[in-house]
Amino acid sequence: MASPCSAESKHMAKKLLKKYKTMIDDLQNNVNPVNIATMLHRIAKVSTLTAIRRSVSQDKLGLIQKLSILLGAKQQALQGDVISACLWSYSKLGAKITSVKVSELRCVGDVVDDLFTQAQENPKGFTCQSVTDLLHAFVALKRSPREEFLTELISHAKTIIEHASFRSLTRMPWYFAKLKYRDDRVGIFPYIVRETETRIRAGRFDIKGLAITVAAWGELDLENCNSLLDIIDMEVAQSIKALSPQDVVNFVTGFSALGYLPSESVLRKLSLAACRSGDQIDTTQLIRILQGYSGFGVRHERLVKLVTARLLEGGSELSLDDVAVACESLAILEALNGEMLRWAKSHFAGKEMSGVSEAGRRGMYLASLHGVFYHGFSQDGHLLNNGASIESCRLAWKQWDSNRVRSNILPQVLALLSKEGHRCEEQYEIHGPNFTVASVHRENETPCVVDVYDVRRVFVNVPNRLRGCESWRVRVLRNAGFRVCWLDAKKWGVFASGPEKLKYLEAMLERAR
Repeated sequence: MASPCSAESKHMAKKLLKKYKTMIDDLQNNVNPVNIATMLHRIAKVSTLTAIRRSVSQDKLGLIQKLSILLGAKQQALQGDVISACLWSYSKLGAKITSVKVSELRCVGDVVDDLFTQAQENPKGFTCQSVTDLLHAFVALKRSPREEFLTELISHAKTIIEHASFRSLTRMPWYFAKLKYRDDRVGIFPYIVRETETRIRAGRFDIKGLAITVAAWGELDLENCNSLLDIIDMEVAQSIKALSPQDVVNFVTGFSALGYLPSESVLRKLSLAACRSGDQIDTTQLIRILQGYSGFGVRHERLVKLVTARLLEGGSELSLDDVAVACESLAILEALNGEMLRWAKSHFAGKEMSGVSEAGRRGMYLASLHGVFYHGFSQDGHLLNNGASIESCRLAWKQWDSNRVRSNILPQVLALLSKEGHRCEEQYEIHGPNFTVASVHRENETPCVVDVYDVRRVFVNVPNRLRGCESWRVRVLRNAGFRVCWLDAKKWGVFASGPEKLKYLEAMLERAR
C-alpha cells in the first residue's frame, strides 16, 4: 500500500504537469526561455521520486517533448544560466530520454546536443552555480567537453569562486575528477581549498558536503591540504552520528587516497559507524571502507570480522573486482586467514579475467602472495587455477611494482656505497613475490633492500610511518629472508658532505641486520 505521503506527492505532481501543459497550450511561442528552464527544472525534481515517475510517465514525456520543441525554437536567445539549468534538468530526467529513437522524442536529443554546443561557445557566461550544473550535465550525460572550453570555463570559475555556494565547492572537484581534469592547468585547486577552509572556520558548511569534498580530493590526488584535513578530522569526530554509510565510505576512501592518517578517535568512530549500520550498509561499501583501513595499515577487528562474515555468507554475488579488493585489503592487514583463502580460491575457480580491472588483478596477486608466504600455498598455485589467469594477474602486479615511484636520491646512495665495496643493483629482481628493488650487499652477505621514505609511501601528516601496502611489502621481503633498509630523504638532504652521508648509510645498513 502506498504511503499517504507518496499518494499526496503523486497528486501534486499530476497537478503540476497539468498546470504546465495548460500554460504551454495557452501561450505557445510566447513562453520565454526562463519559463521553459523553470518548468524543466520542476519536472526534473518531481521525477526523482520513483513512484511518481511511473505514475505520470506518459504525461511527463509529452510535456518534455513540447518544452523541448519550444526550447529548440528559442536557442538563439539563451543565456548561460538558462542553458545550464536546462542541461541539469535533462541530466536528472535521465540519459535515456536524450537518446530515445522514437520519432516524437528525437527532438529532445537534438536539443540537448544544441545546448551543449551553445554552452561551449561562451565559457564566461556562467555563474558558479551554473558552472557546477553544467559540469554535472557533462558527467551525467556522458559528454566530453572540448579541452580548451573546459580550461576556459574553469579559469572563469576561479575568478568567481568566492561567490560559490558550499554545495558548488564540494561538487566541483568531484566533477573535475570524473572529467579527468587532474593536472590543474588553471590552478583552481588551491582556491577551492582556501575557500573551503574559510567556510568551515565560519561554520558555513555541512558534514555531508565535507564527505564529498574529501572523496573528490582523494580522486584528484590533491596536495598541500594537510592543515585543512586536520580541521576536517576534528569536525568528523564531532559529527559522527550525522553520517550515512556513504558518508563514511567517502571520508575513509578520501583520507586514504590522500595519504592522510586520521586521528585514532576518528578511525575508531568511522569503523564503529560502519559496523553499526546493519542492513543500511551493503557489502560493497564495507569492502571500500576496509580498503581504506588497509591503506591506513590499521586493523579494527570488528570491521574485519563483519567483512569476512559478509563474504563467506553472500560473497558469491559480488564481482571479481570486489572480492579481489577485499582479499587484498585483508592480506595487507594480515587478516586473510586460511578459511578466507580457500573461499576466495573456490570463488575465482574457472572465472574469466577479461572483465577484471588491472587493480583487481593486482589485488588477486597480492592476496596470492599472502597465501604463499603465510599459509603455505604452493608457489605456482596462488588463488587461481588457470595458468593464463595466474600470468595475467602476475603481469598486472609486476607492472604496478616496477612503476612504483623511485626516489631520485637512490642513485646517489648506490653510487656512494659502490665506491665503498658494496655490490649494488638498482633493478634487482626478487622472484617469488616478483618485486623489483634496489639492493646492496658485501661479499657473502644477504642482500639488503634499500629504499627511501617517499611522499607516496608515507603519510602526509605522519612522514615517518609507512602506508599500509608499503608496510605489508616490507613484511613479505623480510619473510622471504631479505634485510630492508629505509632511508629518510629529509635527513639525507641535511648532510652536506660525502663522509657524513656515508656514515649515515652505514649506520642504517647495520640497523637493518
